[in-house]
Amino acid sequence: MTPLLPETPDAAAVAMLHDALSGSAAANALMSWVSMKAAFAFPLLAILCGVLCLRHRRDGLITFAVLLCLLGSADLLGNGLKHVFELPRPCFDLKGVLTWIPDKCGGARRGMPSNHAINFFTVSAFVLFALRRRWPGIVLLALSCLVGVSRIYLGRHYPSQVFAGAAIGLTWGALGAFVFSRFAVGKRMCDTAPPSAGGPVPAPSSPTGTASSSSGSSSPTKDPT
Repeated sequence: MTPLLPETPDAAAVAMLHDALSGSAAANALMSWVSMKAAFAFPLLAILCGVLCLRHRRDGLITFAVLLCLLGSADLLGNGLKHVFELPRPCFDLKGVLTWIPDKCGGARRGMPSNHAINFFTVSAFVLFALRRRWPGIVLLALSCLVGVSRIYLGRHYPSQVFAGAAIGLTWGALGAFVFSRFAVGKRMCDTAPPSAGGPVPAPSSPTGTASSSSGSSSPTKDPT
């Protein structure tokens, strides 16, 4: 059990989540895994790259390169904001409360905003708005939320830091998608997106439609009387 409940709501949320899941080996393994860049984030990017290149060839490769540039700029933005706010991570503030913290807390004390949240939500927003892929975007959003929870559970970030990162990432990804859609490759990628499940399906044109229409609108014959 948590030995001491912190006073601030932000810190209390970290302690409660940590206390609720820290006894589960499966939760510990899952939260640690989704928070790893080399074991989770990079393979996910590799899968996304493979799908784009296989389905769209050259346009897919260009799209992935644009996404990498967007992702890199989002990461730089997050690092810059950390130096502006200079708010510490909970694993430094709550060492006596968080009884299970794997490895080390990390060399950087600054935690506002969460770069993990920024990066994952940037990719999710870009896939949703630039590529118009509903279900892949929803899956990425769900994974982004899971990553955000893992950052709180592992004591790397307060909830406010994760929420801030998510808001920045969604905004950055949507802005990148808007700019990308202005270019020819972006328009082609949107054109190849599958129609939504509830969208209208165009009716096939009938070769007899013109004839039947013309026969129906033909002038009436004169009355012989």
